[in-house]
Amino acid sequence: MGVPSSRAAFRVHPLFLALLMLCFAAGVFDRAVAAFGAVLLHELGHVAAAHSVGAKVSRIELFPFGGVARLEGMGTLSPLQEITVALAGPLTSLALFCVGLGFMHFGYLTSGTGQFFLTANLMLAVFNLLPGLPLDGGRILRAWLAGKQGWGAGTLAAATAGQFIGLATIALGVLGPVLGRWGLDAAALGFFIFYAATREKRYIPYLFVQHLAAKEQELLSRQVLPGSVLVATKNARLLQVARLFHPGRFHLIAVINAGSGEYRLLSEREVVEALTTSSAGASIGNLINEREN
Repeated sequence: MGVPSSRAAFRVHPLFLALLMLCFAAGVFDRAVAAFGAVLLHELGHVAAAHSVGAKVSRIELFPFGGVARLEGMGTLSPLQEITVALAGPLTSLALFCVGLGFMHFGYLTSGTGQFFLTANLMLAVFNLLPGLPLDGGRILRAWLAGKQGWGAGTLAAATAGQFIGLATIALGVLGPVLGRWGLDAAALGFFIFYAATREKRYIPYLFVQHLAAKEQELLSRQVLPGSVLVATKNARLLQVARLFHPGRFHLIAVINAGSGEYRLLSEREVVEALTTSSAGASIGNLINEREN
């Protein structure tokens, strides 16, 4: 999307607004505006890439480290398409940095604010490639893992990595003043990342719902899709099973009773619906008991 879809809603996170107000009080509001512009353009790069692969952006939330775009058509994206959307943001920031260097070389970008805008774009490009959600590098990691382990497992691993990056950034931010190298703003950035990564984990059950809806729509269109059978015991957790679901392929779950050899088939929809209404720690056996009672 060269411009965001008319259905896309922009939301600036309250903590980002608080940071802008603090910058205004400190007399560096011009730099805050430059940082805001860099973040917004970074996110518009994602929007344009999402449009190119046929996904609709329902909401864009802006954070100091970049933004989080919620895609309506995420369930239909292949791992390669998600990587394309994820890379678009850092590439946009890097392109802005390179263009800005050209302007600076010819004497058109000499102000302190302009130079700060260049620095902000370079930092956005580099930092967002770290491999943890909600950063763009985390989306790339998730897409790569999805091809091997499924979207659920990939999201969980990438979100956990994002929490680790957030905690490490907080620690570095606290140590910064002691080392005399950077301020506590790094700790605030780490908090943003940890918070957003934790939210990505909580979003996992809805990710399964999105993918299931997309697969059912694709089935109506194509009449037939590949399928897979997963074998589980009654003690297997719902989330443990759902992590193995792949987009573009329907799954049946054969629940085996190891003692008698009996089994029961569950559909992917049954597991996904139970996952959204039950605890993630609930077992397949709980689901079967509910169905039988």
